[in-house]
Amino acid sequence: MILAQRLYVVPNPNMSNVRNNNYMYTFRPFVFVKCVPKVVGDRYYGPKARSGHRIVCDDKNLYSFGGYKPLVIENQVWLGGNSPLFKELWKYNFASKLWKRLLCNETIPNEVASSAVILAGSIMMIYGGTGYPFATVCSNRLHVCNLREDYKLQLVQVEGSVPREQYGQALILDGPYLYTVGGTTGFDYYADVHRLDLRTCVWEEVYVCTGRAKEEPQGRYRHELAFDGTRIYLLGGGTAEVVYGFQVEFKLS
Repeated sequence: MILAQRLYVVPNPNMSNVRNNNYMYTFRPFVFVKCVPKVVGDRYYGPKARSGHRIVCDDKNLYSFGGYKPLVIENQVWLGGNSPLFKELWKYNFASKLWKRLLCNETIPNEVASSAVILAGSIMMIYGGTGYPFATVCSNRLHVCNLREDYKLQLVQVEGSVPREQYGQALILDGPYLYTVGGTTGFDYYADVHRLDLRTCVWEEVYVCTGRAKEEPQGRYRHELAFDGTRIYLLGGGTAEVVYGFQVEFKLS
């Protein structure tokens, strides 16, 4: 297995790569540029190569949560024993080109692989995920982290029709509602839709796939979602045996 620790960005219309890895303001949309972190002293300081992590970003920083690597590395924060999970939250500053490991390990849950993460303003929401060995422990818990304060993760106390414990889910936000779609227990795969009212912290079922409609998407995990204000678009994902293409899933009304 080959894992990566490279970071790429697609510049916005005011950003372009020039000599000496500096930036100037110009119009070059949809051009991938490799981000080269600064070296402090004589060594690289930043997250190790991994998969199963999740990232979000704002206009100043990129945040990387969790992840997995099959080979245990010295001086890493593991969950215990030989567990190959990164119980970490990192920040990469676009201006300084420096990584910083945020001091919040004691509040990070044990399920740090294949979580679903979304950013709302300065609040990062982390939902679901799995621990190690994979699928033996899964999560249906929601944690929030204020990226403008102390970076401590806080568990959200919820009620209602709470989704099953899974990993590989995906999230979108629609006003006060947080939607989660799909996921796996490691044995079964789902494409059900649930939503959490962030004002009341009550979960409800929006649509449970039972095979009654031919348009229902197949159960999957590690898919991606997009939302245009009316429809949820479902892209990719799969199971242990099959991968899926692009589908328009649900119209919210």
